[in-house]
Amino acid sequence: PTLVREVRDGSVQTWTIDPAIAGYDGIVPEDLHGGEPAENAALIEQVLRGGGPPAARAAVVLNAAAAIYVADLAPSFERAVEDARSALERGAGAHALDALRAAFAH
Repeated sequence: PTLVREVRDGSVQTWTIDPAIAGYDGIVPEDLHGGEPAENAALIEQVLRGGGPPAARAAVVLNAAAAIYVADLAPSFERAVEDARSALERGAGAHALDALRAAFAH
């Protein structure tokens, strides 16, 4: 779980992001240990293509949700989680990675 202090319209709210709200139960920090750069790159690609271990998927979804929420593109963090998960399932991450690779290939 991550403690959040949200400042909005001059007030501060404190709340917690728990991976369980996104359906990721039983994840512990040790599940997020990385490896060698090539291993980490392969893991990221697996997640962006719809696979990968639950902890890695949770990290991607929850971080994307945080970006969506702070950009004010969703009315709640829970909705931002739904939007992030949906984008990942639609292949938006893989598409963005492919576009980035194509842009640097020229």
